[in-house]
Amino acid sequence: MQNTTHSHAPLEQSLDTIFELVRNPRRRHAISVLSDRESTLSASELAAAVAQRMDETGRDGPPATPDEVAESLHHVHLPKMADANVVAYDPETREVSLARADAVAPFVEAAEDCQ
Repeated sequence: MQNTTHSHAPLEQSLDTIFELVRNPRRRHAISVLSDRESTLSASELAAAVAQRMDETGRDGPPATPDEVAESLHHVHLPKMADANVVAYDPETREVSLARADAVAPFVEAAEDCQ
């Protein structure tokens, strides 16, 4: 992946930032999918997996199409996670991979357990 928005820089975020990241179901599912796959995905592959997980859980609001999820990931969620160095995202190629999700993973798991 070239020209990524952010690299694998250390995650030095406040708890407020971490909670902001994991409070959104699409971001939680995206982190979870990327953790499970442990590889670079296209934003459309990630969106399809996130939409499927959201549909399977049935607790994250009304069903969304993969295209709707892809748009919100591209414009909102992936840049936010890249700014926090949780993912590496190249908006030109729309490729995404984990950067430093280890710091937020326990919070993602805790949030999912609470639902």
